[in-house]
Amino acid sequence: TNAEAFVKGFVQKGGQ
Repeated sequence: TNAEAFVKGFVQKGGQ
């Protein structure tokens, strides 16, 4: 599972 990629995408979409 690429949790890192998931979190990165979530942060980029949410804008922190």
